[in-house]
Amino acid sequence: MLVADILVEIEQVLRVVGASGSVPHLQKEWLRLVHGATSLELFHAELPGMINRITALPRTRDPRTCPRVLVTGDFFTRFSPFFIEGVPELYATQRIILKPVDLSELALCNVYFGVAATASGWGLQPGGLALAKACTRAFQPDGKQ
Repeated sequence: MLVADILVEIEQVLRVVGASGSVPHLQKEWLRLVHGATSLELFHAELPGMINRITALPRTRDPRTCPRVLVTGDFFTRFSPFFIEGVPELYATQRIILKPVDLSELALCNVYFGVAATASGWGLQPGGLALAKACTRAFQPDGKQ
């Protein structure tokens, strides 16, 4: 299931930033891996090569500069053609990356937003330094947040 989630996410990113033919190339690479791996050990051995070939695909823009829209719900809702058919393509035409996530990821995103906002208010990037500052300010209002 995790591999499926990751591949869907890569596909959604390629819809927006990949050069022409990137999505079919991703699908071809996946089929190459699946059909070539006759055991779990072989799958693991071949995975780095697939990753290298996917990361080498040409891009038309930097994915970090593209907005993202989260689609949440259970697995069926996020991936079923009945619910999602045509939606990724609509967002891709607007250069928006669609990111299917489960509810736990949405909750983590909400928590991270609060952490990032507090760190930004301190003039810091989220991470170790901001965490250290929060620990030293634990009993002050901005540290509690």
